[in-house]
Order: sequence, then structure tokens, then C-alpha cells
Amino acid sequence: MRRIFALTLSALTLLCALGGCKSPAQKEPLTAQARTQLYKTAIENARDSETNDYMGIITSADDEQASLIFLLLGLSEEDMTSYALSVSPVNVRAYAIAAVLPAAGKDDDVLEALNDYVENQKESFRQYLEVEYENAVNTRLETLDDGTVLMVMCEGQDAVFDSIRDTAVVLQQQLKEIYVDVEITNLESAEYVDAWGKMSTPESGFDTMCGQNGSGTDPNRAVNFFFGTGSGANVWGYSNPEVDKLCADGIATTDQAERVACYTEAQKIIVDESPNLWFASPMEYFFCASSVEGFEPYAANVNNLRSVSVSG
Repeated sequence: MRRIFALTLSALTLLCALGGCKSPAQKEPLTAQARTQLYKTAIENARDSETNDYMGIITSADDEQASLIFLLLGLSEEDMTSYALSVSPVNVRAYAIAAVLPAAGKDDDVLEALNDYVENQKESFRQYLEVEYENAVNTRLETLDDGTVLMVMCEGQDAVFDSIRDTAVVLQQQLKEIYVDVEITNLESAEYVDAWGKMSTPESGFDTMCGQNGSGTDPNRAVNFFFGTGSGANVWGYSNPEVDKLCADGIATTDQAERVACYTEAQKIIVDESPNLWFASPMEYFFCASSVEGFEPYAANVNNLRSVSVSG
């Protein structure tokens, strides 16, 4: 069986099974178990490691806190075909993430229960904790294109919501269009790095890796580091002598116009030969105090603080 390896920013991975091409009539829907794992991974990928450590995710009625979380949300297992729920059980924090595929005929029941939960949280924190009240007020609760009901109540809810939606729905739907069925498995960072390093070897056990990387501050890092013959991040084994020469010429000159020409031509060759396919550019969110002046985000995953100042 061939597999697709995928990396997310948090170094958790999506491990997908590719069963070969199927006719449209043979396309099978995602199983409840696979969808549940997809939800769980999407939530974990949207949070930092600290939050994942102390905020568990309920995916089964057998989980230790399942009955309490079901009660808080007003849901029962009969209401849901697949689900992943992460809810703060204490009354000092407005925090809840729920990804639910309602059971047949239960769509309205699930939406009503989650809406009631949001309203109860608003009322609980209205005169209590202002920050938590704002988190409750700003809750995102929507039904996604595939029928998933997604609720996100937490600080920075828009970024978390978008991340979960993109992983749980967009990736799945896009892959399914080309008859790729997704099976999700979480890997720790060390496991991922080990598998990543074996990408172009028979030991890898997979055929394709989806990665999310920044370009860095120099085009040589963006081009040669990933696509130069034998370069450190060229785990897919790509090799093109013309690309190598263009990168060598680009790093050897200090003339900016010449460098632009070299790396632009190298990128055109790489795009034409497609050792990698670029299919998404994720949204990132930056928060600054009003006293910070001159800060501008860059697409290269770096921050230039030379022109930044703090007033007051």
C-alpha cells in the first residue's frame, strides 16, 4: 500500500493511504473512525504543544471525562457520528472546541445544543471575567461544507477556526477529488524528522510528503537548500544540473539584479519539473500592542525589527 506523508507547522503529521485510482462510482466516504482522527489531528495542529498537553480531546464515550463533557455541551453520543471535543470543565475559563459530524437527522439538535452552551458561557462570564466573556462572545460556530459542525471558543478563535477547518475539510475534500482517501496518524517531532530524512529511500514507506516551510531571508536558502543536488533539505532527491549552476552563480555574485535573474530562472525550472507542488499559502495572524510602531510581517517567516519602536 502506498502512502502520502504530510507535515503541519506543529510537526504533527497527516499520514494518508493512497489506494490507487478509483472510478467516481468507487469513491467511498470517509469512515467515522478516520473522520474522528482527522478532527483530533486538526485540533492539535491548531494549538501549541502546551495547550495540547493540558487540554485533552474527547473522541470516545470511553474517555475518562466523556460523560462530563457531553453533559456540559448538552450532547450525547447518539447525536454524533464522529466527534472531537476539547472543553474546559472549570468555570474560570471560556474554552471549548468541538468538531462534530451529526448523526442522521441530528443536525439541528447538535447546533441547538452548542448554541445553548455558548449562551450559557456568555451568561456565566458576563459579570465575572471580562476576558473570558469576550472569548465566549466571539465564539465561531458554523456548519462546514462537508456537514461538520465546528465550534471554537478561545482566544484567537479566528486563527484556530481557520486552521481546523482547513485541515479537517479542505485538505480532505481536495485529496478526495483525485481519489485519495485520507487516514490520519499523529507523529511526534522526532518520528517525523526520522521519516522525513528517509523520503527518497526505499525505507520511507510513503511516496509523497506535504510540507509547510518558510523561504528564509535569502533566495539561496529557499531554492538551493531544498532543490540543490545533495542539499540538506532536498529529501526528495531532486537533481537538475542547470538549477545547481544557477544557484552557484546566484550565491557567487553580490549584484542583486544578477541574483534575481539566477534564482528566478531556477524557480521556473523547478515549477516546470514539479518535484514539489505548491497548493496552499496559509494565513498567519500577528498581534501588536498599540504602542508598537513600524512592525511589518514578512512572508519569509522572519521578523525585521530594525524599524520597530515602542512609544510611551
